[in-house]
Amino acid sequence: MGISAEWGRASDTAVEVVHRGDQPFGSADAVEATAALVFDPSSGGGLVVEGSARELDAMLAAARAALAPALAAEALAEWNRYETTHAELLSSDPSGADRYEDDHLPDVAATLAPALAAQLG
Repeated sequence: MGISAEWGRASDTAVEVVHRGDQPFGSADAVEATAALVFDPSSGGGLVVEGSARELDAMLAAARAALAPALAAEALAEWNRYETTHAELLSSDPSGADRYEDDHLPDVAATLAPALAAQLG
């Protein structure tokens, strides 16, 4: 199976599983492994990673471990931005600070918690 790659943003990329014999992206080459992950950016092209379920799981675990420090740093930076903005609002506009907290804290916490868990895990 050949690899065709065109890179874009992760948020614009769909991931699906294909099975032996499938031909992702209309390729003439069929998947030879039991399964393959297909990363399909909406910009066109894509990436096919073949392997057994165990191999694909190990690859994803290695990717999560490699990304954990960067994700934790990004989540911490987001928390610091939130905390700074909230403190500034609190000193000048307490009701605005409450609205900001209601609007932004759940998203910041949702980013921070799994990133820190991955870093600790």
